Amino acid sequence: GEDAALVRALQYARDHYAEPGGVVAMARAARLSRRALETRCRAATGRTPAEELRRARLTAAERLLAETDLPVAAVADRCGYREPQRLT
Repeated sequence: GEDAALVRALQYARDHYAEPGGVVAMARAARLSRRALETRCRAATGRTPAEELRRARLTAAERLLAETDLPVAAVADRCGYREPQRLT
């Protein structure tokens, strides 16, 4: 069956990728310990929660770069990259 807590965590990553808090906030949203989230996420996706969060950020950045005229630094900032060079 579907892991409702994991679904909540992954949805949190997609909705809140630009916010601070990272994996700890994902675990809180899922009502799981960080360790339980790590284990369940890896089992279901083959990736860590941190990798899922990076994917959500990168997907959003790719969309903004393709659909807007925003400079890379502005896109990086909107997508939660603390340093613009992390996006490039």
